[in-house]
Amino acid sequence: MDKRTVRHVMYVLAVMLCASVAGAQENTWIVAAERFSSERVPAPYATFDQLIPTLVLQRLTGFPVRQVTALERENRIRFTNSEKRISLIRERAALITERDRIFLSSDSQLLKMRKRSEAEKKILEKEREIAQLAPSLSPETGVSEKGDNMASISVWKKAESLFSRDDSVSLNRQLQLEGISALITGTIEDMAGYCYVAVTVHLPFTGSEPIVIREAGLYEDISSVVDAIVSRLVPEVANSMPAFLVFTCEPEDARIFLDSRRIELTGEPVPWLAGDYLLSASADGFSGSEQTVSLKRGRTYSIRIQLEPVETVSITFSPSVSDALLYVNTLYYGQGTQTLSLPAFRTIAESEINGVSTFFILPVQKDARYTVSVNTEKNAERIEKQRRFMYQSLGLLYISMPFAMLTYGSFMNKYAAYNNVPAMQNEKTLRELERLALAADVSRFVSIGLGVNVVIQIIRYLRAADRTMPQYAESSENGRSSWQE
Repeated sequence: MDKRTVRHVMYVLAVMLCASVAGAQENTWIVAAERFSSERVPAPYATFDQLIPTLVLQRLTGFPVRQVTALERENRIRFTNSEKRISLIRERAALITERDRIFLSSDSQLLKMRKRSEAEKKILEKEREIAQLAPSLSPETGVSEKGDNMASISVWKKAESLFSRDDSVSLNRQLQLEGISALITGTIEDMAGYCYVAVTVHLPFTGSEPIVIREAGLYEDISSVVDAIVSRLVPEVANSMPAFLVFTCEPEDARIFLDSRRIELTGEPVPWLAGDYLLSASADGFSGSEQTVSLKRGRTYSIRIQLEPVETVSITFSPSVSDALLYVNTLYYGQGTQTLSLPAFRTIAESEINGVSTFFILPVQKDARYTVSVNTEKNAERIEKQRRFMYQSLGLLYISMPFAMLTYGSFMNKYAAYNNVPAMQNEKTLRELERLALAADVSRFVSIGLGVNVVIQIIRYLRAADRTMPQYAESSENGRSSWQE
């Protein structure tokens, strides 16, 4: 088999793979993104060309379906048939070349006529196959379902890697072979200290023009820029009429989330894709609320959220180190002794000094005073130090045990010989027995002491590890702090 035939076989296999992917994509719509181009981006943000497309893909994973039109499905079939037709034309050209070579062969005239006849039959068969795949494909023969249908949206390779182009094939063909329905490209540009991002979505099988979305913001707030891009990108990717949400909130500064995605309230109806979501709301000083909502396409929903205020109590917090910083629920409250007004339920607090954090749980009782012992050494360093001590103690115990067993065994052997052999019952043997007994006792007590030390080091190691867990702080009495394990 020559190289040309091998290439034809590989091409046919690629087209078959292309067709199988196209069939599988009837129920799956895959989005990929490639590395963005960048211009004048500051060095600390050089990785944004990979970070931003990865974040866009990760944000898209929460939106489940796309409305796939009959035109898009037809375009896929047209592309697949076109690839098949080109493959068949290549095969026909190879057959013609083989037929022409028959005239130059050294075979007999009868054998040449037979081979030529077989070649002509193969060429005619290829021509019939080519004719069946005419360039014009009617919807009736190409698409079994004339209406739109829904396909699940997924991101290419679970957003773990970005798409990379292969210059040896066309982009559309590579997308078809990879099973990709949409490709996200983009550019990043520095504009006087602001990050300008232009995102383009290529939809090769929809028959529509690429979608371009532009946003800008601070480099430090790139997550908000990505969220703004995705909020405008989602309706285009879903290709579906959204539902509209009108919120009325008490308090007005409540934080609203749909499936962990925050909704910015501007007073205007909020467009959102149809589907089932978990709606949650929270606000400082109020109890949270959540419920499941089902949104239908094209409908408008009026949602009233009224959070119940929670009882607050006043407590005093005094760290063991006067300049320690205090954080409650990740919010900074000050330095040193603080009097706080907190909701009347247990809450997580953190005290920090010189980069070393101490986490604890405040029961939050009215007019209570808490004095907490603050860590002055990082837990990781303390645990590592105790781990080294523990293994060093264990190593010393292992070293001492052979000596203890050897000295004790020598003593017992000598003692048995002294009792059983009359010739060894003399003053010299007795003095040697006393020395062996002393050595056995010393080595045995050393091993016992090292064993006790191992137990102590294990306890210290476990206590150091336990300090990483938040403890329950109790109200202090007479200035003492107490911990409830």
